[in-house]
Amino acid sequence: MKTCKLINLTFFILIFPAIYSQQKTEAEEIDSLIEELFFSQQDLGELLNENKIHLIYSSINYNSNTYYSGRSIGVNQFNLSPQISYLNSNGLTIGLSGIYLDQFEPAWDLTTISIGYSKWINKKNTISLNTSFSNYFYSYDQNDIYSRSVSLGMSYQSFNDKLFLNTSAGVFFNGSNLFQIASNFYYSFNLIKKRERGIKQNKRSPVWKVNVNGKQNTRRVLGDKLTLYFNPMVSFYFNSETIDTEFSPSFFINQNSSANQNYFGLINTQIKLPIEFSLNNIDLEISYYINVPMPIGDENNLPNTSFFGISIGYLFDL
Repeated sequence: MKTCKLINLTFFILIFPAIYSQQKTEAEEIDSLIEELFFSQQDLGELLNENKIHLIYSSINYNSNTYYSGRSIGVNQFNLSPQISYLNSNGLTIGLSGIYLDQFEPAWDLTTISIGYSKWINKKNTISLNTSFSNYFYSYDQNDIYSRSVSLGMSYQSFNDKLFLNTSAGVFFNGSNLFQIASNFYYSFNLIKKRERGIKQNKRSPVWKVNVNGKQNTRRVLGDKLTLYFNPMVSFYFNSETIDTEFSPSFFINQNSSANQNYFGLINTQIKLPIEFSLNNIDLEISYYINVPMPIGDENNLPNTSFFGISIGYLFDL
């Protein structure tokens, strides 16, 4: 019975964006591509095994301003990013998310569906490989913007869950093509100690809590006491792309001049300073972000940018 509910939920998550954007043919192609890239029907059944842990993570993220690769887009506007994800202890993740921009028309800018898989590759369960496939549905003509992406990455998380390192390479295609390498580093400081229940420290379950920006954090067990963390993170983004300065491969930036430029290198460094509260199934994160963009092409003297964000999440244990 539980398996049937999970399969129905998975089916809903995969087809909803296609209905929303009236792109049925493309949705069928996505289903076929996902099956070829990741799972046969038997594989998917094993990943949804009833004896494993099954979770639904729902969240909404608010950012006080919107930037492209740390750069100002010329409009001061906040954005909202709702998300719902299915996760299990076999490493399967299926997600649905969107972006709302308050100064754009239409304001609901983008809907994304994704499916991912991660697996521990060492006995201590500290190193994992992860892969994902995403499809992007825009609320306007997107002929010159990428609409799909595939990524492959490796993560290290220390056994005490303090240190986290992740590097991933992603290819964005079907429209503008972009190759990106992203590396994230954070260290977790427990400001309030927690008492854990359920899974022992030496039997960690690879359940991922994934936020709308694609960064990953682990959440093995639920705590029955209030916990407070400070998790400073540094992220580096390297892009390889052909830049059309009349229409950037971003989904929300336009410029006035027109020229194609080939570029590869560091495009932005982001520092995130978050305070995260957790109690049972509820998460609240308050963060301050600092972007240090690197000039590319004819750019020069790019200013640092900053904004703050709030994220509220709830974890449903199935």
